[in-house]
Amino acid sequence: MASKFKITGIGRLFIFLLIFAPIAYIGAGFISGENGFDKFKGLFGGSSDKIETSVSDSDLNDRNEEIIKELRKENAQLKRKITDLEAQLAQ
Repeated sequence: MASKFKITGIGRLFIFLLIFAPIAYIGAGFISGENGFDKFKGLFGGSSDKIETSVSDSDLNDRNEEIIKELRKENAQLKRKITDLEAQLAQ
């Protein structure tokens, strides 16, 4: 008995993509070190635990400059301390 319903090639492709695409997307998320399920939920309006913030480049540069100044200051203090300790050893 012949089947009444035959699916076309494009129909098979759509069914395959409906099943395979989400699995591939979640798998790629896990491979890259992220939680693929949360990322998938985020696409459809679900809430994600991560809070994304945007920081401008100028803010980052200012913060980096502050850190560099602090590190240079600490470096200078440590160099002075080394010279003092070397002077004590020489005595």
